[in-house]
Amino acid sequence: SMHNRSTCLATTTPCFDISILELFAPLQVGSRILMATRDEEIEPTKLGQLVNKFRINFMQGTPTRFQLLLNSGWHCSHPEELLI
Repeated sequence: SMHNRSTCLATTTPCFDISILELFAPLQVGSRILMATRDEEIEPTKLGQLVNKFRINFMQGTPTRFQLLLNSGWHCSHPEELLI
């Protein structure tokens, strides 16, 4: 579950309603939010590096985004902690 030591990756533009989940749910429990840049959002290799570097615990996205991430050769450095 999400807690005050969690790190959540925000990849959705604030223009979309689903971004509310990425931005406000973590704040309710004191989690840290990391906002990906546009370049990191669209480049699977950079996105995977970001997840590993900051040990992201929570990340949402479409099945296509996760397939692109996996196809880029990404391997999560901490799979037991990542909830997608």
